[in-house]
Amino acid sequence: MLLCVAAVGAIPEWNALRLLVVGAMGLLVVPMLYCLIALLPLPGFLYPAWARALRDTREERMEALLSDLSDGD
Repeated sequence: MLLCVAAVGAIPEWNALRLLVVGAMGLLVVPMLYCLIALLPLPGFLYPAWARALRDTREERMEALLSDLSDGD
């Protein structure tokens, strides 16, 4: 994605190559956001099923860690 942004800045004129790079950026932003959605704090219904499973597992581990730490006091 960053290479596409650099290519747009490096091309001096609006020609077919620059439009092709802008199109590639448009195509790459969708999978990039899809991969990053597990890290974003969104409501549960917006997460894909695989991200919900990751989020739930992470929350369970965090709760277990916090309960172990509080039991040690």
